[in-house]
Order: sequence, then C-alpha cells, then structure tokens
Amino acid sequence: MSVHQDKKTKRWYIKVDNITYRKDDQGNNFLTKKAAKNYESLLLARIGNKETNILLFEFISIYLDWKKPYVKKSTLVSIDAALKILVDNISNKKLYAYKPIDFLKYERFLANSSYSTSHKNKILSTAKTMFKHAIDYYGLSRNPLVQIKPFKPTQEELIKGYEKDFHVWGIEQFDAFYNAIMKDAVDCRVKKDYQNEYQLRRVAMFFLLAFDLGTRMSETNTIQVKDYDIELQVIHIRNQVESKDGNKLVALKTKSSIRDIDVSNYTHKKILEQIDYLKTLSGYNDDYYICGGLDSVPQTTLTRIKDKYIKDYQIMPRINIHEFRHTHATMLIDAGVPLEIVSRRLGHSSISITEKIYVHYLEKKNEILIININNIHKH
Repeated sequence: MSVHQDKKTKRWYIKVDNITYRKDDQGNNFLTKKAAKNYESLLLARIGNKETNILLFEFISIYLDWKKPYVKKSTLVSIDAALKILVDNISNKKLYAYKPIDFLKYERFLANSSYSTSHKNKILSTAKTMFKHAIDYYGLSRNPLVQIKPFKPTQEELIKGYEKDFHVWGIEQFDAFYNAIMKDAVDCRVKKDYQNEYQLRRVAMFFLLAFDLGTRMSETNTIQVKDYDIELQVIHIRNQVESKDGNKLVALKTKSSIRDIDVSNYTHKKILEQIDYLKTLSGYNDDYYICGGLDSVPQTTLTRIKDKYIKDYQIMPRINIHEFRHTHATMLIDAGVPLEIVSRRLGHSSISITEKIYVHYLEKKNEILIININNIHKH
C-alpha cells in the first residue's frame, strides 16, 4: 500500500492490491497528503481484518449456507436469484474493497430493468441484507449499498394501484365517525384524562381535514397553524412528511401538489376550535401541526383509532386512510364539480390521472344515470 500524488490534478491517491483509491467513502477527493494517509490507515485496518478479506462471490456462498436453516427452500431460491443479479453486474473483489461507485452498473441495471418497482426493491433489499450480515458477523465497517435508495413506483403503477374498486363514505357515515371521536375527547377532558383527549382531538382533526380537503396522508400531517389563512379560509399545501410515521418535513416534489385549498365554513369553525385548544398546550406557536401539535400523527395511531370507532359504531363500509381522499373526490364528482377542478384540488399533475383513478366510479355513476333516465321514460 502506498500514497501518491497525481502530477496532473495535484490530488492524492492510494494504491493497494492493484486497486487505486482516489476518493474516500463519502466520494471526496484527497486534496492533501494527510487526507490520503488517514484513509490509508482506515484501509489498513480493514485489510487487517481477515474476515473481510473474503471475495464477494465466496461470501455469497457462505451467506446462502448460513441462511438455509432459517428460511424455506423457496425463499432461499429467491435470495439466490436476487444475489445472482448482483454477481452479474459487479466485479469480484474482497469485501473491504468495495466502494459505492462499484455498484453503479448494478443500480442502473435495476433501474432500467422491466421488473416492477416492488420487485426491484425486493432484489435491492436482499443484497443490502447480505452486506448487513457481513457488518454484524464479519466486521465489515459499512454497507456499500447504503447510497442506493429504494426505487419509486412509476406513474403507471400508481394509477394501476388506484384503478381497483375502493370504498367511500357519505356525509352521514363521516359525521357519525367524527362526532363519536369528539364526544370521547370531551369526556376525557371532563375526567381530566388530558393525554387521551390530546390523542383523540388530533386524530379527529386529521380525518376532518382529509375528508374536507381531499389531501394525502403525508400532506394532511404537515399542515401547520401558519399554513392556514384565517381571513381567506384557505389552507396552503406546501410540504409532506418524509415517512409514514416520521416528522421530517420535505417540500412537495411536483408543482401540481403545491396548492391552496378552500375550506368549508364547518371545517373553518372546527380548525379555529382546534387552534384554541392547541394554544392551551405548553410551548404553543404557529409551527404546531393543526392535527398534531408538536408532531404529526403516526399512521399506526390513525389506523388503530379509526378501526376502533368503525367497529364500535358499526360504520360501514370499513374504509382505509386513503379512502377519505377518495370520499372527498367522489363527493365533488357527485356534486357536479368539473373534473378539472377536482384534479387541481387533489393535486394531480393532469386531469387524465384523475380520470384514470376514478374511471370505474364515473362508469358506475353513468350506469345509474341511464337507469334513472330509463325509469323516467317508463312513466
């Protein structure tokens, strides 16, 4: 192993086992000899670990043998097939010698393959799990696949997922659901059970906003007090939470998702009541989430409380969280709101997406219309 300076670029690099290292694990160039020497020391430590001197292809065989007693034969075959894709798209090196850049071909192969997004992510996850095993049992210092992020579903896959039949509520079902939660929240206050009151109020407000605005779960969870224009009765949708049960705010990625939504008089009144309640909490400021307070509402909490009240009050049909958004959209369609306006309110990038998502509902609505027209002509 030795450190050298490139005469042309004046940058430093390290040579070991016929492998040249020009960047560190974060992809930074070695601008000084000291930086190169420090990374050289790190490499020496890794090479000194005999376990990580194993070649990758040899390690894969060892890993599969280790897996055998713990998984079904069919699962082992799937793991083997997923790792074969890795083998076909990477050179065989010792475990310690891999850098994230070595996996560019592998990443591009998956990205450009005809596999579904879920299958791509399953293949990637299998490879990441294998390297995690190397970290846990063989002393590998870092997972070289960590920089490859999960693949996101295509627009076609999203639409296909929506095209299946969905369940929606009417105003009567929602009112029964919302009023039941708020009644229990008030009872908790009387009993001085402030923790459960807080939980119920935030869940009730979440579903009221989802029902009345048609916002996605990730959007509803990020609406802050400062996002609500009280004078205009308009909510500014600008952010979303990064994960289902997380609190990190990130900007919405598409221009169509960034929008202003008019609020009904009823929901306006309920939002003001919720803000008055939030003001009683310690540390209140306008960064508080309208339906969360200090933090957004975890999906697990939303689902648990939703399912409890649906069951306790026998509200049918049973709907999932996203179907509150579908309920909002279908109510607008039933009210005769032009599809273009419905599309903008939902934050779709084009009216064609709205049409494809609600095509079955529109067809059923048309069938009912024809039946009614036929009934009129019978008389």
